Amino acid sequence: MTNADGALTARQYDAMGEAYRTANDARGVTAYYERPATIGLLGDVRGKRVLDAGCGPGALSGGWPARER
Repeated sequence: MTNADGALTARQYDAMGEAYRTANDARGVTAYYERPATIGLLGDVRGKRVLDAGCGPGALSGGWPARER
């Protein structure tokens, strides 16, 4: 269902994000190559403010607090 102006509803957007995350988590190339390579390029982000702006539910930045401990 869309809004009156044809925009996606929050529920639809959330469902698309979940589907995207599920599909990417199942892909070995994402989990074992793409995500670690991207995180490696960022370097040490401890104490920095980071905006994970892009496609998906924030899979790259979601694990950072656990890595800082």
